[in-house]
Amino acid sequence: MSFLKTVYEPIYEDILAVEQLIRDVLGQEDYAKIQSVNDYVLGAPGKRLRPALLLFTFRALSPNPSQEQVDRAVSVAAAIELIHMASLIHDDVIDHAPVRHNQPTIHTQWSMEVAVVYGVYLYGISLRLLAASDKMPIIEMIGDIVRQLCQGEMKQIFFRGHLELTLSEYLLVLKEKTGVLFRAACESGVLLSQLGDDSTRRKMGAYGESLGVVFQIADDTMDIMGDRDTLGKEPWQDLSLGELGLPLIYLLEMQESEEARELIRSMINRHSDEDLEQLQQMIMDSNVMAKCIDLGMGYLAQAKDQLLEVTDSQFKDSLIQLVEVIRKRAFK
Repeated sequence: MSFLKTVYEPIYEDILAVEQLIRDVLGQEDYAKIQSVNDYVLGAPGKRLRPALLLFTFRALSPNPSQEQVDRAVSVAAAIELIHMASLIHDDVIDHAPVRHNQPTIHTQWSMEVAVVYGVYLYGISLRLLAASDKMPIIEMIGDIVRQLCQGEMKQIFFRGHLELTLSEYLLVLKEKTGVLFRAACESGVLLSQLGDDSTRRKMGAYGESLGVVFQIADDTMDIMGDRDTLGKEPWQDLSLGELGLPLIYLLEMQESEEARELIRSMINRHSDEDLEQLQQMIMDSNVMAKCIDLGMGYLAQAKDQLLEVTDSQFKDSLIQLVEVIRKRAFK
């Protein structure tokens, strides 16, 4: 909770309300075995970044919200977090990932069948929370966001083994797979607020998407350059599935000859321990990481620019601080 108490201090009570609502909706299952899955998921809460983005945006644009408006924002924030949780469970099934956050994944703890159905179960609960918001524009938007999430995931699967993946193709997957839910959180905050308009919605959506892209760039980079203790899972997991991360895309782009690119592709295809160590060394000996940082910093600068016209407040300050939090996470 220390993370929440520091970064989320201005919305701490709201975040606690989101946490309690999630616990309430996942604590009502009559069938004991399903409740055991719920309890397992509740035992490893994330940082609740997407709910925080919604709540900071909502508060920054709502000088004097009623309790009903706050409750509605909490409900939608919880729904978005449940969608995120469901997407992670399905990601782990697709990737055959044995561990997430240093604990066995749902399909490892129970079965693939349970994990697939449980992800849909969480989507169903999120729909109920969204319906309670009584905000049709939000329901329509988030319905489209789920479609885009699935598109991004399918594109990533179709791109597996495609070692000529371009930077633009990679970024498109990032925006659809991760950026859209960050965007949805911020746009929902605008739609629920007292002062939001279409222009503000576009700008805050762009702010959220930019943060989401950098968040995923960091994950993909750490998968290649990190270790198990840092990641909470095995490194090189994405590459073992044939998925290129940003450092490898840049490393391939930087080679001056097709012969050099083919050598790297053969190392990627083999991905033996020796090959992986050599790839890491090649990345460290080049300016690949500098290029990754430059790209990420560009997105973070774009995110900050979207906040220029938001009225000054502690909540706007927190939105700016979140840019710095993402920067430190991505580029320590």
